[in-house]
Amino acid sequence: ATPDTHTAMAPAPLIFIRLAPGTLLGFKAAPGLPEQGRLPAIERGAHGGPSDWAAIYPQLDIAAAANYLPNQWDRGEAEAHIAALVCEEELSVAVLRDARLSEGSYPEADKASLVRQAFANAGLSLAPAAPLMDAVGEHSVCLLTRDADGHELILPHAMWRHSALSALPLYSFSQSARIPGTTSRAAAVQPDTAALCLSQRTSPTRRN
Repeated sequence: ATPDTHTAMAPAPLIFIRLAPGTLLGFKAAPGLPEQGRLPAIERGAHGGPSDWAAIYPQLDIAAAANYLPNQWDRGEAEAHIAALVCEEELSVAVLRDARLSEGSYPEADKASLVRQAFANAGLSLAPAAPLMDAVGEHSVCLLTRDADGHELILPHAMWRHSALSALPLYSFSQSARIPGTTSRAAAVQPDTAALCLSQRTSPTRRN
């Protein structure tokens, strides 16, 4: 398809799935002590302003989450945790299987417009003045898409503020005092739970 027809193509239809309370959603490198209020302290845009894609992005395995620990040291944190994210209530997930969302050359603004159109086609109007994921969160819905590496679950910040999610700290880490920017110590906070999580792979499944 030419760029014009590529942009004009309608988005794939949304598929909605529901996850039961207690479902493991993924893992996240979290700053400081395991305080729930600190977990969403994520940059809301490259320049500090609102961003369509500002949200919580869990990794689907512990090793992938650990790759983000250096980000905590870069932000000045001395302690960090790997936490398991769990939904505390039934969670609605909108699945958008549109290949354009995984294309690096497709503009981010056009991707956001694609998601907005997909929600509109499903009968859910997103507030036009609100950043995309904030508008999605107003419907108490999460978004599952594909990025360049596979599936990507995107959790609106509103889900955290409304206590729909909880974080269970599994491992604690300290930044090295001798070699800043590296990890000097690691310890299991919840050894049994961490072992169980290591044996699982998070993958939302459709429920009838």
